[in-house]
Amino acid sequence: MKMKKNGELYFVSQTLSSSDFETIRAGDSASAVYATDAAVSFDADYALADESYYQFTAYRMLTDGIMVMKFEAPIPPEAQGRQALSDYTVSEKTFYPYQSESVPQEIAVMNGAPGMLR
Repeated sequence: MKMKKNGELYFVSQTLSSSDFETIRAGDSASAVYATDAAVSFDADYALADESYYQFTAYRMLTDGIMVMKFEAPIPPEAQGRQALSDYTVSEKTFYPYQSESVPQEIAVMNGAPGMLR
């Protein structure tokens, strides 16, 4: 499969499966995710801000599917730069097993493996 540059970044620290993340819930600190997957600290470097929150999304290709985790941290009035990883919490966690009928809308599988997620 030929890979093309598209501006998206995917960070990987080790081979993981959905069971490694089974105790992670919405509201948990990004530090709890870091204990399982240190690559989440790189995802946080690409956080974007709106009026009141910093937000970032971590995509993980796991051994048994794709996990999408969204994080957010409030922007305090006196904010001077980026928040620390410990300031972020999981706002959403969704797992898409391989061969399932649903896939993450924001992920497109190109030419070489269109059936990979179905």
